Amino acid sequence: YVNLAEAYYSAKIYDVAIQWAQKAFSQLANVDEEGQGYSAEMLAMAFIEVNKIDSAKHFIRIAQTIGAKYNNEYLINRSTGHLGRLYLKTKRYDSAEYYLTKTVQNSKGKHLSDILLPATLALSRCLLVRGNLKDALIHARWAHTSSLEIKNKVIATESCMLLASLY
Repeated sequence: YVNLAEAYYSAKIYDVAIQWAQKAFSQLANVDEEGQGYSAEMLAMAFIEVNKIDSAKHFIRIAQTIGAKYNNEYLINRSTGHLGRLYLKTKRYDSAEYYLTKTVQNSKGKHLSDILLPATLALSRCLLVRGNLKDALIHARWAHTSSLEIKNKVIATESCMLLASLY
């Protein structure tokens, strides 16, 4: 069910993504707590997109707690990145920069495509809004170059749009 939620999230059909992630979250209770952590972070991602901020925070906390319990660095880093995106969406730029920077630092050399690149793009957007054009440009360029190296067309396109707004 988590994979279905991810597919609908990628298609920007967030309400359906939430339905599938909730189903996964419920079914994994008492069966696979670590798997439940992944469905919690999927719920957080989708709730951020539909501006259900309290729900997003709730599921970020669950994912972080489960990640810490199982020493799952991947789950912890994804959840930290979601927290940064949540603060970016709510225009709390100091907090957004803090959590996105932490995610980038903790993901260097690992998780390039699905944690480091999105966090770097979000950090660049945050820096742009805060008026730090130099660092925003550095991060956007790095994300673009890296996305081309690993042939991630989605991040390449997003980074091009961000670079266009920086120039």
